[in-house]
Amino acid sequence: MKKRLMFILLVLVLAVSAFAFPGTLESVKFDGTTLTSDSINKLNVERGEEYEIKVAFTPGVDLDDVEVEAFISGYEYSDDERISDRSGVFDADANTTYVKKLKIRIPDDADEDSYKLRIIVSDRHNSPLVANFNLKIGLQRHDVKIKDVILNPNGIVEAGSAVIATVRVDNDGEKDEKDVRVEVSIPKLGVSDVEYIDEIESDDEENTEEIFLRIPRCAAPGVYDLNVEVAYSGRHKTVSAKKSVQVVAGEDCGDSSSEEQASVVLVGLQSQTGKPGETLVYPITFSNNGKNSKMFSVSAESVEWADVSVTPSNAVVVPGKDSKVVYLNLKLNDDVEAGSRVFYANIASDDKSENVAFTANVVAESSSPAGWLEFIVIVLVVAIIVLGLIVFFRSRDEKEYY
Repeated sequence: MKKRLMFILLVLVLAVSAFAFPGTLESVKFDGTTLTSDSINKLNVERGEEYEIKVAFTPGVDLDDVEVEAFISGYEYSDDERISDRSGVFDADANTTYVKKLKIRIPDDADEDSYKLRIIVSDRHNSPLVANFNLKIGLQRHDVKIKDVILNPNGIVEAGSAVIATVRVDNDGEKDEKDVRVEVSIPKLGVSDVEYIDEIESDDEENTEEIFLRIPRCAAPGVYDLNVEVAYSGRHKTVSAKKSVQVVAGEDCGDSSSEEQASVVLVGLQSQTGKPGETLVYPITFSNNGKNSKMFSVSAESVEWADVSVTPSNAVVVPGKDSKVVYLNLKLNDDVEAGSRVFYANIASDDKSENVAFTANVVAESSSPAGWLEFIVIVLVVAIIVLGLIVFFRSRDEKEYY
């Protein structure tokens, strides 16, 4: 019985040995650092970076159709992008050490966590040689990326009209970024504009306000590079992106008189009255009498005694022979004192801009014009009723007298 059991075990050992990979994994270097299989210590790597992996192994026998693969499993979006690389298929001679260089990139959106780097050496027939190494994917201290650039109009724009750009900025670093500077420019046309994002928290993203570039009226038709540059970390670091904009000829090029008369800005009521806590609304109409689309914008100064905003947007593109209205909203503070106050807004159309004064007449609750008006109406109604009664009784008395 014992001899039979020993024989079965020997057969099993020989069977397993027959299909085990006939070779030895000599070393694995990750970006120059030698890794130890299943070590307690983890190697820290940063997402958004590409790393080189060198795998050295020695076969004990001649092998055909060998390949080496490195991969990290557990990435959320591995269906679309795997963290892996593999060598081509090659033949290997016995007792000869082979070194294969692989490269993997850690995605920007990989979770900060512990992972396994898996190295597999295999051929067609034998069981694979597998080794696991512990990694820790972490964040860079400062790591900002341009996630998207949205243009309006997208792709094609007429000379003399405007391109509106909105830039989405992603902060993949471990530090919050403040005062992020975003510049959009078309160098060959000599136009640029800058917006700032006050703060982008770590592992979050923010959009800029709309950034406006007016294409020169007589710009040559063609395809131009639109450059986006984002400066962060106290402007010590920058990241850039590029998009293409196709400019087509404008209809008014060379006719300066029609261009001068193309834009009309109509400011509505520049003086409004309200109580503390109320919102005063000042309508502004932009009218475009020209043939090409025109850009208009409103930029209001901030005041301590109210919140100022523009709806639906602080800038609009008005098609030719059309008009649009924006509203300058002034929300009075609850504790603002009564009196007449002036604030300014910059209204720009085409290449012109003008500072326009607006007045807010703040009244106390007791001196509200609406209250006085209501009181006057009541007094008038009472006076009319009294007068009517007097006339009625006098006429009745006269009839009785006769």
